Amino acid sequence: MATFAKTVFNAGNYSAVRPVYPRALYDFIYQYHQSTSPAQWKRAVDLGCGTGQATVELTNFKEIIGIDPSEAMITKAKELLKSHPSSELSEITYVKSQAEDLDHLEAESVDLVVTAQAAHWFNYDRLWPQLARILRKEGTVALWGYSQFRIDGHPSLTPLIHEYSKGSDPINSLGIYWEEPGRSIVDNHYLDIPKAPTETFSSLYTYHETHPDDKEQFTGLLQRPASGNGEKQGDIVERFWWTLKETVAKENGGDEGSEIEIVWPMAMLLFKKK
Repeated sequence: MATFAKTVFNAGNYSAVRPVYPRALYDFIYQYHQSTSPAQWKRAVDLGCGTGQATVELTNFKEIIGIDPSEAMITKAKELLKSHPSSELSEITYVKSQAEDLDHLEAESVDLVVTAQAAHWFNYDRLWPQLARILRKEGTVALWGYSQFRIDGHPSLTPLIHEYSKGSDPINSLGIYWEEPGRSIVDNHYLDIPKAPTETFSSLYTYHETHPDDKEQFTGLLQRPASGNGEKQGDIVERFWWTLKETVAKENGGDEGSEIEIVWPMAMLLFKKK
């Protein structure tokens, strides 16, 4: 996670390319939260909030606190909040802090803790005791993340995507550049996250789904020509997307203007404080 804390990290670009989470995901969390009575809706906390993508969706709660260790992320989150309608529905604040350093939150003052695509970075030996301290009785913890995308209707591309994401070739794969073990944890759908202590939290409740809510239009994408020797130009990402475009067009009978549906396999872990 050190990459996100660097002063040169571009939080704006990061925010622009992140997949969105469907409304159904939040509704599912709320249903779980109110499955025990009485559910309280006073304060929600978003750990590893990044630019606030999930933070601003938690408006069922009166107060929302987004927490992230990156100054760039917090700055961008505050900027985006100014034009987001959620600022009129809930009191939203952002705090620069590690997820495991929650001493600034009072004991038993939080009803919901979420983390979206960040739970694979945390130190759970430190985090679970903090969550046990700040959560109210029957408070909810929801951790979710998505692994590498799939292209709906084109299963033949899955091995190519896998090699691009997890391969060992430094020229054509991102595999050796990921920070570990974080990337492997999210690719394994959070099954490797240390489980919550059962004397404090309820049994694990899992939720797995795929959400094809983001679409990418290949038309006009990566129009960079090949080099003189026929090799594709550009960086790893550009060459990869160009290969995907060519393969999709071939499978669609040569139609390079095909619209494709990108599916992000997602997993969620849910707990309640006893």
